[in-house]
Amino acid sequence: MERQRPDLNPEVTAAIEQFVRESDFSASGGVITDLDGTAVHEDQGRIYIPPPVEFGLKAIYERGRPVVLNSLRFPLSVMRTFGKEWLAIAGAPIPVISMNGSQLGYVSTDDKQELCFEEIAAFPLAARDIDSVLTGVDA
Repeated sequence: MERQRPDLNPEVTAAIEQFVRESDFSASGGVITDLDGTAVHEDQGRIYIPPPVEFGLKAIYERGRPVVLNSLRFPLSVMRTFGKEWLAIAGAPIPVISMNGSQLGYVSTDDKQELCFEEIAAFPLAARDIDSVLTGVDA
């Protein structure tokens, strides 16, 4: 049974179809996405993956293309807020670039089927990076 697509503007549909025809995305492309306000939304304190985003993610994963999460969030925040939901959509460990590139790894499940972060690399943040984050917090 074919899934129904959300209503898209015909111009958007044409642009997507042209991109798929003329690029190598379906064979070797991937998606790197920001999270807050892009792939995940917040409503009255609840963080969730909107249905159109879930639809798109499922289509990307079904085609075997990777999706990398890029966020200022730290891995535990990703796991606690929407990690379980995203992992269910992905069906595989989720590559994560965390805290402005200071941590790289995967959100997955451990032997007890609990969410975990498998770190593959970590880099200390430069003082200017820490100051820019703190400036945002102060504001």
